[in-house]
Amino acid sequence: MQKNTPQDILELAYTQYTEGKYSLSLENYEWFFDNAVQIDTAYIGAKYRSLKEWYCLAKEYKPAYNTLINKKSSLLNSFNTSKNKFLLIDYAKICHVLNYDKEFIDLFKKLEKQYPKITKDIYISVEHILIKNKEWKICNDYIKDSMGKYKTLLNKFDELIRISEGAYNGEYNQNYQNEFEVDIQNLFKILSVGNRQKEIDEILLKLKNDLSSRGGSIDYTT
Repeated sequence: MQKNTPQDILELAYTQYTEGKYSLSLENYEWFFDNAVQIDTAYIGAKYRSLKEWYCLAKEYKPAYNTLINKKSSLLNSFNTSKNKFLLIDYAKICHVLNYDKEFIDLFKKLEKQYPKITKDIYISVEHILIKNKEWKICNDYIKDSMGKYKTLLNKFDELIRISEGAYNGEYNQNYQNEFEVDIQNLFKILSVGNRQKEIDEILLKLKNDLSSRGGSIDYTT
């Protein structure tokens, strides 16, 4: 008999949640979070998406909330002992889903002084948390190649549009363009804090050319 895959477990956890089988759902969400990536690293994205579902369960089932809190504390304790950056990323993601961003950001600022290599290594994984909380100066310190960062955002946009048009007849094109606009605006905010106007101007010129070649345009002001 074929064993359940991590994806099967995740789907089962959600089904159990919708059916009100909260204790079983919690058990499976926790198993998925702890084990899925160890089985197959392709589950890294699903691991963090599963936290959002776990949090939905936690809002209706207090033991699920308590387990998330305990998991957060356990990860932090393990990180303090091992200095394993992946434990720190997991801790950051749980803080984020629990709306405890300040707790993580305060720790990040301390670690910048004590373990700068660790914060450098995890920056890209927690950048969205720093941006959401308008920590522009921190982000500016880690973005050394602003044009490279722009190209990364453009490549992500192109890939999402490709998927939207190929699989969904362009249904999500506008959503992805809106996301891209926000990404670029945030990049400009970061660079502005660092007084990097020359880089902003270079990116703006490239942006206008890139959008023109794609049949679109965006009016950016900085």
